[in-house]
Amino acid sequence: EQVTLYPNPAEDKIFIKGLTTKAKVTIFSLTGQKVYNGSVVNNGQISLQLHAGIYLVKIASDQSTLTKKLVIK
Repeated sequence: EQVTLYPNPAEDKIFIKGLTTKAKVTIFSLTGQKVYNGSVVNNGQISLQLHAGIYLVKIASDQSTLTKKLVIK
């Protein structure tokens, strides 16, 4: 499955496209602090209130786990 995260850079919300099942989403700061934890289904929207910077988004579904870089402007 081709999972995409957009927009990137983002401001207050992101969308995760390409999921075929429910997935757990965890977002970490570059210092390793967990700043978001939740789940999302196909084309899910996540509302965020994060400071500007770079974050790592871990998307874990039954099929796979992947990590993507997210820039908040």
